[in-house]
Amino acid sequence: MNNLIKNAGVVVPTLNAAQKIETLLGILTRAFVPSSVIVVDSESVDGTADIARKFGCRVISVRRDDFDHGSARNLGALALDEEFIFFLTDDAVPEGPETFHELLRPFADSSVAACYARQLPRRNAEPLEAFSRVFNYPDSPRLQSKEFISAFGIKAFFMSDSCSVYRRSLFDKMGRFPEPCLTNEDMYMAAKLILAGYAVRYTPEARVIHSHRLSFTAQFKRYFNLGVFFEQNAWILSEAPLASEGLRFLRSEFSYLLKNKHFLSLLRVGSDAVARYAGLKLGISHKRFPLSWAHRLSGYPAYLKIR
Repeated sequence: MNNLIKNAGVVVPTLNAAQKIETLLGILTRAFVPSSVIVVDSESVDGTADIARKFGCRVISVRRDDFDHGSARNLGALALDEEFIFFLTDDAVPEGPETFHELLRPFADSSVAACYARQLPRRNAEPLEAFSRVFNYPDSPRLQSKEFISAFGIKAFFMSDSCSVYRRSLFDKMGRFPEPCLTNEDMYMAAKLILAGYAVRYTPEARVIHSHRLSFTAQFKRYFNLGVFFEQNAWILSEAPLASEGLRFLRSEFSYLLKNKHFLSLLRVGSDAVARYAGLKLGISHKRFPLSWAHRLSGYPAYLKIR
């Protein structure tokens, strides 16, 4: 295992993360050689890049208007020579260096191309925020392969680059992440790998603290960009349709809130579901809108690269 960690590097995209990045970098630089930690910073104005340099990390700067989730991560990956590439977001906090060892363990199986960690809600997470982590990150491991698709549909391609690791040779073989990519570069790569006959392993033994409370507008934009992603990559839905995943989420959410007596949170379920559904449907149809409207709905400057 020590040999694997010595052959691993890390990519962390950042934006104004000074208040939270020190904890993450402290853990990363205990587990990895600091020079193998690449911080791809989008013109932070709070000293994020300086903090990263203080820890001995390499910093690559990109214009904020040019940022997208595919090209920024590819840029970081290209700066590394290691065979295993970890990706983390700047607000994910691993439980410790052991998180990375656990994520590397499944690579003893040569069919495993990528692994991702279990995400736990932050301590003060609201009930809806906590539920999304319970639903998407259970305590049982799973090996996602072609055989997984018929039973689980789009969930077979679920993956999260909030804390993940890829086998570099296969990551390169698949052509790396798409550019530009507003969201779900992880699902794109998982789908490519699985359809090519490899496997992605969900590894709950590896844990990170990572959750968000999203407003109606933020949730809508998130799902609008997801819809744009599916419009760009319609082949994914042709292989693994969305089917009833949304309804399954909603039913499970109601059950979770009732069981845990979070009655007031039930009032937010409807508006949250509307934000998700409307955002997704409008995003899939984004080309029907005037460019300026769609750009505003997306909220990403990089949306202009798509149109």
